[in-house]
Amino acid sequence: MPRTTARQGDYQMLVEGTSTPVNLIPCGTQLQNFCNEKSVYKQIFNVRGCGWLDGGCLTLALALRFWLPVGTTVCAVVTGGIADHAVIRIPSALTHASLRDVFLDADGVASEADMLRKFKSYAQKDRGILRGLESRDELYVNVAVAQTLECRLKVALGDSRVWLQALTDQLRRVYECRHLPNKI
Repeated sequence: MPRTTARQGDYQMLVEGTSTPVNLIPCGTQLQNFCNEKSVYKQIFNVRGCGWLDGGCLTLALALRFWLPVGTTVCAVVTGGIADHAVIRIPSALTHASLRDVFLDADGVASEADMLRKFKSYAQKDRGILRGLESRDELYVNVAVAQTLECRLKVALGDSRVWLQALTDQLRRVYECRHLPNKI
């Protein structure tokens, strides 16, 4: 039997031979499960004619920005000067000062390194950077669909402040485990 290899990142793990990352924290799994629900995916596909990695990502990012507290921003994974994928950035100021910014997309919760590693795996491109999107980029989004997704996020994941606190607690536990002294 061939051996499966996995590359573990900060909050996601990529398993060789699969296209979907495994989330290492529960809030990431919750978001990923929401996006993988047939009715949610069908809604974005029927209206936009696309999936989460070929156009629907910007609609999801906008829905997440509507749902989450003020302070989040829509960003893009940029390769070769082209915005290839939209994500939402939650700055560390909204979670915990000792934590890094985290990014959300249909695959769940990722660090910047996770997101760029994942995108390199998907797109087979060497480099990527994360930058904020201009407000004009949102002209390509069907706002009504983003608002409908926001309502569905509220039902599926609950109050965004409660979800964000749970995410913060989970991120803090991961951070603290990585910084424990290696003494027995």
